[in-house]
Amino acid sequence: LNYNLSNKNDLILMFSILSFLLFASIAFAIYFIFQKNEANKLLKNKQLVIDEQNKHIIEQRDHLLNAVRKMEEMSEIKSQFFMNISHDFKTLLTLIKLDIDNLPENTSQISHLRTNTNKLTKTLNRLLHHKEIRNSDKNLDFEYGNIAPLIEEVCNNFEPSATEKGLELKTELPIVNCDFNAEIIEKVLTNILHNAIKYTEKGQIFVQLYTLNNLVKISVEDSGIGVPEEEQKKIFERFEHSSISEFTEDSSGIGLNASMDWMMAHNGFIELNSRKGHGSNFIISFPKKQQNTSDLSIESTLEKAKTLKPKILLVEDNDQIRQRIASILHPTYNVVQATNGKEGYEQAIYHLPKLIVTDLLMPEMDGLEFCQKVFANPSTASTPVIILSAVDTQSSIVKGYRIGADDYITKPFGTEELLERINNLIKKRESAKSPIIPQNAIKTISESDQNFLLKIKEITFENIANPDFKIDDIVSELNMSRSKFYKKVKELTGDSPVKLLQKIKMEFAANLILKTDYTIAEVAYNSGFSDVKYFTKCFLKEFKIYPSEYKNQFQ
Repeated sequence: LNYNLSNKNDLILMFSILSFLLFASIAFAIYFIFQKNEANKLLKNKQLVIDEQNKHIIEQRDHLLNAVRKMEEMSEIKSQFFMNISHDFKTLLTLIKLDIDNLPENTSQISHLRTNTNKLTKTLNRLLHHKEIRNSDKNLDFEYGNIAPLIEEVCNNFEPSATEKGLELKTELPIVNCDFNAEIIEKVLTNILHNAIKYTEKGQIFVQLYTLNNLVKISVEDSGIGVPEEEQKKIFERFEHSSISEFTEDSSGIGLNASMDWMMAHNGFIELNSRKGHGSNFIISFPKKQQNTSDLSIESTLEKAKTLKPKILLVEDNDQIRQRIASILHPTYNVVQATNGKEGYEQAIYHLPKLIVTDLLMPEMDGLEFCQKVFANPSTASTPVIILSAVDTQSSIVKGYRIGADDYITKPFGTEELLERINNLIKKRESAKSPIIPQNAIKTISESDQNFLLKIKEITFENIANPDFKIDDIVSELNMSRSKFYKKVKELTGDSPVKLLQKIKMEFAANLILKTDYTIAEVAYNSGFSDVKYFTKCFLKEFKIYPSEYKNQFQ
């Protein structure tokens, strides 16, 4: 009886436990479902808030886009109105000038009328040019050359005005080769020199040309009345005048404002250092290398090429060693510097130097990896490389030669040894064939044949984006017979004209891929191909790599 009672109690206890567990499970499940529903409600509310915010953002964006469109339309209307009024002004000025020229007597009043009419015409032309620069979306055309003669010419024009006031106009104008727009530089320098002479009563005006950190600097320093410090920030604003100047007929307040706009269009700027009563120093700055450099004539290009120093890329992380090597190379070569392999590779594909000198052990990217990337890029694959390293083990030297280095010099080294090895490598590489025009042909053929080959390239680049441009257009431009043209190209390059034209286009396309953010389709169209698939096929044939892979691997 006791045993049965015990079993019955055990069953009741077990049933109670199971009932409790079942109840707890049900309660937990209900709680979990409740919490999940609450979380879903919270997420749903948040999603609604986000959707409302997105809707509000989209509405604001559309509102801004509409506002921008309206502003552009208003700007276009204003610009058109400005041009129409300017045209009317020029028409009236033309009539006035014709009437003045037909007046019978040449009195002082007529002379004043003629002079003031000419001044008004020039002012209107300057205003039109300023408006064109402000509204233009196109880049300026830049020429490459020595800017010093242009600055000297502007200074010479102001020499009589300075002498008349008893001022000494001094200049220091070394040779500085850079990309510049002559018209812009002339206008800006003329305006600043005019102000310097106008506000200087005694002493001197010093114009200095120099370079600093890949920037060209033109400094105009005077000993005049200076500009108060509190007014220097506003002096480049439109219609602003310094308190020390008078509002005269030749001081409209737009000169420095226009100059700053011109320099910004030139990718540069103007800075002012001045102190009231102690003169002013205006410094014009702009990059030595611009993105949109216009091709010069063949004759001037060849003439300038004779005076230009070969460009060498020096990659070295130690500042003292890099500066010392640069000072050794500077008299003979144009030295571009980089502090590590990563920076060096970017400089290599941008500057395309004649030769590269690199250290072996560097941060970011060491010399070996840097050399591998240089030799893997078709644009720099043929560039000779010299490795400079304190590591003189046999394995390191062998590894350097194995990846393609042309020479391996261990530290310390002698100045003459470095210069001779660089000179020998450049001379040897210049005799190697170029992918477009054989360098040995350039060295052995006559100057007229050199001009002929370069003229072909020049004509092609001028018409590069035209998909209908053909060999016959080059023949017509050169005024030659088709048979004579084909024969001469074959003799000088070893290629047919069609193949030569395609190589030139491929070289242009490769540079666009590396130096712009264009898509492959945009590169194709800008290189004269209307069919992107055909462009890809030609590119693959020329470089053994697809354009997209070329962009990802080498850009």
